[in-house]
Amino acid sequence: MRFSRFFVCFFLLISLTGFQETSNYQNELEALERQAMDCKEQQAAQVSQSLQEIRKEILKDMESVLNKADLNDIELKELKEKKSVTHHSYERLKKQMALYLMQEQSMYPYCLEGRILNEGKDLQTLYMHQKQLEEKCSQKEKRKVQFQLEIQNLQAYDKRVDKAQDTLKERFQRTDGYDQPVHGQHDPQKMIQGLQDLPVFGSIHSTKNDSHFSCLAQDASITSTSPYWGKVSDQGYISAGTWSYPHGGMHLGMDLALALYSNIYAPANGIVLYADTSYNSNDGYLGNMEGWPYGGGNTLCVIVSIQEKLYALTFAHLSNTIYVAPGQQFSQGDVLALSGNSGNSTGGHTHIEVFELHASLEQEVSYFQQGADFSFGCGWDAPHTQSIWATRIRPEEVITG
Repeated sequence: MRFSRFFVCFFLLISLTGFQETSNYQNELEALERQAMDCKEQQAAQVSQSLQEIRKEILKDMESVLNKADLNDIELKELKEKKSVTHHSYERLKKQMALYLMQEQSMYPYCLEGRILNEGKDLQTLYMHQKQLEEKCSQKEKRKVQFQLEIQNLQAYDKRVDKAQDTLKERFQRTDGYDQPVHGQHDPQKMIQGLQDLPVFGSIHSTKNDSHFSCLAQDASITSTSPYWGKVSDQGYISAGTWSYPHGGMHLGMDLALALYSNIYAPANGIVLYADTSYNSNDGYLGNMEGWPYGGGNTLCVIVSIQEKLYALTFAHLSNTIYVAPGQQFSQGDVLALSGNSGNSTGGHTHIEVFELHASLEQEVSYFQQGADFSFGCGWDAPHTQSIWATRIRPEEVITG
C-alpha cells in the first residue's frame, strides 16, 4: 500500500510541476482574447504585440519541453537496454541454479552447497537490480506521457494566440501595410549599387549583406532566361489571395502561409535589387511598421527573366536569413531566403507581389535605384494597376508553388 501511494504522490507531483509553466498563460491569454474581440482600432497594435510576446514565451517553453522529452527518451532507451541485459542474465542464472539443484539430488550436498550459495546471492542481486530498472523505466514512461501532455497544452495555447491574431486581422487589417510607404525609409545600403561585373549565379549562403556585389556602370544583363515559372515554396498554402482579403479590404499580393524558416526558392533566373535583414525573424504583429516598404519587415525584391520577358517579384515578412545580396544573380531553384513573421504580420507567412515589366533591365534597375519603389510606379492605393514601368499581376496566375 505504501509503495502504491508513493507512485500516486510522485505522479501528482510531476503533473503539477509540469503544468506550472503552461497554466500561467491562461488568465493573460483569456484577457487578450477578450480584447481582440472588443478593443478599438487604436488599441489593436498593442493587443497584437502582446499576443506575439506570449507566443514567443510559449515557443520558448515548448522548445524546453521538447528538449527534456528528447533527453527522457534517450534515458528511457538506455534503461530498457540495461533491463533487457539484466533480464537475460537473471534468466540464465535461474536456469543454472535449477541445474545445480537437479544435480544435488544425485550427489553429496557438500559438492554443490558452496556453489549454490554463491549463485543464490548473485541471483538475488540480479533480481533486485532488475526491479530497480523496472521502477526507473516506469517513472520515465510516466514522464514521457507528461511531456506529451505539456506539449499538447502549449500547442493549444499557440492555436488560441493564432485565433486571437486572426480576429484582430479580420477586424482591422484593410491593407497590406504598404499603402503608406512615405512613412518609412528605404536603406540605400540594401539596394543594388550598379550593374557591371555582377557575380555568377548561385546563392551565397550568408545571413548578412554587409558588402555589395555590383559597381556603378550600367551595362549588365541577366545571363540566361528561364523557360518556365518555377515554384517559390514546396509547402504551405494560400491564406489570402490577390486584390482583396477574405474578410474584405484591399490586398495587393498573395499571402503564402508557411512554417517559420521554410525555404523560399527562386522561380526563375534573375538578379537581386534589394535585400534587407534588419529585423528579428519572429517579431511580427498587427501594426508593426518596421521595414521597407512600410510594414514589410525583412524584404527582398528581385527581377527574373522567363522566356525573354522580365518580371519583378517582391517578398515581405521574411526571416532575417536571406541568402542573396543586392546585385547578385541567381538561378531558378536557388534558395533565396527563409520565411518568417516580421513587420506587419500576425503569423508565419510570406507576402508575394508580381509585376510584369515594360522596360529593359537597365531602365528598370535605374528607376529602382532612384527610391527603391517596390510598386514599380503602380502605387499602393488600387489593385490591378499599371505604370510606364510595370503592370501588377496576380502571383497565383504564374507561380507554381
